[in-house]
Amino acid sequence: MITNEPLWFTILGPTKMTIKVSQLNPIDLLSLIAHVLESAQRLSAIESGSQLAYELFDFAQQAAQEASNLENIN
Repeated sequence: MITNEPLWFTILGPTKMTIKVSQLNPIDLLSLIAHVLESAQRLSAIESGSQLAYELFDFAQQAAQEASNLENIN
């Protein structure tokens, strides 16, 4: 579901960090989208992972839409 709200994601590691997608540079954003889509593709092969895969595909779509909107503004 595409919304007009800014898209956020959380990086888990030694420290937890939440970032707006619009704060990423284009290469990092494309890398994030690629990793999310790869993870979603792998999860979709597992029956129990289909809902999470759908949510990841949705996130990737929203991130791409937000990136597109940023390019149109700049």
